[in-house]
Amino acid sequence: MAEICGLLEVRSLAIALAQELKKGDVVFLYGQLGAGKTTFAKSMIEELTDHKDATSPTFNIAQVYEGKNNIVWHFDLYRIKSFEELEYIGINEAFDSYISIVEWPEISESIMPGSAIKVYIDFEESDDKRIITILHPKDRM
Repeated sequence: MAEICGLLEVRSLAIALAQELKKGDVVFLYGQLGAGKTTFAKSMIEELTDHKDATSPTFNIAQVYEGKNNIVWHFDLYRIKSFEELEYIGINEAFDSYISIVEWPEISESIMPGSAIKVYIDFEESDDKRIITILHPKDRM
């Protein structure tokens, strides 16, 4: 399903998706620089944990947020160059045990869980609009 959205609608879609997530769920966020991956991730984290200070983990690669009923790992793999670095940051454990949100997931696709949700965020002709496509694996539908 692809939707054309303004920024408020991007947040609403992220919140709706967050409400479906449970322990062990993984969300991969795809899109160009500035497309809105971090806005989407922050909206999900705020919904899942009540943290209003979620930031992009661009420089520290991973942030952990504890919620009332869950723990959310937020990864930004933009600077990761090898599979060994993924193992070092504990991404497999996060995928198995927590809710994980991954920006720039391309390097981790070889270890992507079959149940991962893929979110594609693209620019629309207007700078303030985005095209959001959310792909749920078959077992979640």
